[in-house]
Amino acid sequence: MKGYKASRFNNFFKGEDGKRLAFNTVSCGLATMDDEAYEKYEEIISNSGENIDESDDMVKKLKGGRFIVPEKLDEIDWLKVHQHLARFSTRSTGLTIAPTLNCNFACTYCYEGRKPSS
Repeated sequence: MKGYKASRFNNFFKGEDGKRLAFNTVSCGLATMDDEAYEKYEEIISNSGENIDESDDMVKKLKGGRFIVPEKLDEIDWLKVHQHLARFSTRSTGLTIAPTLNCNFACTYCYEGRKPSS
């Protein structure tokens, strides 16, 4: 079986109802955990996720939300690779519109006011 560890990007908050709200800042995964589910999560990460049942629904959800990640994964390097892939990909084109102070769009909310074109 694979070993798992807690993602370094997990954030847990305790709600007024006693349940924990879990949020992963990389995947934007959001989950609620009662005490039993949180204990199971802690059990998975305390023994490095070894000998866990990969077919367990909770394990699948934890992996899907990136709350647990493979033990040998360096999450910072993973993020760097994905950032570079997105940045240098030729699969899509990005467009940035940067009007100057000579903009003549005359947007109603603009503090610059309408400027004559040169």
